[in-house]
Amino acid sequence: MSAYCASKFGLHGLMQSLALEVGDDNIKVAIINPGSIQTEFGGSRERSGKMLSPEDVAQAVLYLLNQSPRAWTQEMNLWPFT
Repeated sequence: MSAYCASKFGLHGLMQSLALEVGDDNIKVAIINPGSIQTEFGGSRERSGKMLSPEDVAQAVLYLLNQSPRAWTQEMNLWPFT
């Protein structure tokens, strides 16, 4: 679990530094932190039985892409609701 967590923190740092590098070119960088997703990769381990679908994550990406040019969501935490 520690290697997984370290990689997540690494991605966070990458997003922040990349945002600084490309911001002057009007490029936005964001990170989506999803909860468990029902996929073959590992979505069967969720204890509560509540899981996101791949379509839920796709909708989050569309939300970020359709934001106003004046708005910037840097980080999105996406968790199952029901």
